Amino acid sequence: MAKRRNDGIAFATRMVAGSGVVLVVLALLAFGFRSAFGTAIGAALATSNLWMLGKIIEALLPPGDDADGDADDDAPPPSRSRGSSALLWSFLAGLKILVLFGGAWMLMTKGWASPMALCAGYGALPIGITLSTLRASMRTRRRL
Repeated sequence: MAKRRNDGIAFATRMVAGSGVVLVVLALLAFGFRSAFGTAIGAALATSNLWMLGKIIEALLPPGDDADGDADDDAPPPSRSRGSSALLWSFLAGLKILVLFGGAWMLMTKGWASPMALCAGYGALPIGITLSTLRASMRTRRRL
């Protein structure tokens, strides 16, 4: 079911954002405002990157697919045409990468954020995904 897949990505996105907030506070306390600002930018990049990736996956995968691979047999046939929509979302996926790398390059070359602070903020992505995966794993164990 698409709803279930969206819930997992939405939760992971919230966990990445929450991890980013924690990293920003830690950077503020340990290194000051300038580092916290760079960390906030990195965390915002990580969160928006995952959010956009979720939207792209949602658009490209056929409706009715479940996270477990089970398709709903009673579901109506897909009503949307995927040809031009898939092409548009594929284009947006490429644009997302260009904006991510181009934005990070511009921030670093202009001196608006240090590379270390950006990397620290972008660290919210693996932390948030790990936390959301641990939650999913614990939910699965409770069902068993």
